[in-house]
Amino acid sequence: MILSVDLLKESWLYQDGFAEGEARGEARGEARGEARGEARGVIKAKRDAVVALLRSRFPSASPAPVEAISDPAKLDAMLLIVANAINESDVQAALRGLGD
Repeated sequence: MILSVDLLKESWLYQDGFAEGEARGEARGEARGEARGEARGVIKAKRDAVVALLRSRFPSASPAPVEAISDPAKLDAMLLIVANAINESDVQAALRGLGD
């Protein structure tokens, strides 16, 4: 007895297995997408905080180098540096150092 592929795909067993696999795949994809979205949101919030503090303390400093930072730990460090900096040259030196 030879079964065709179409006949197999129409069986309830195949349909149930396919639906279950599809649901698992969707759930995994959604979870990964949510995690990536949350990570991007955290990075954006940290970057925005550094830029806001930089503009507040040193209005003539360019925020462009901060916009290029995507590492949350570096953004945390930069926030502390900007908060504790005595002058703009301290901030610029720190930005050059974080680029390494």
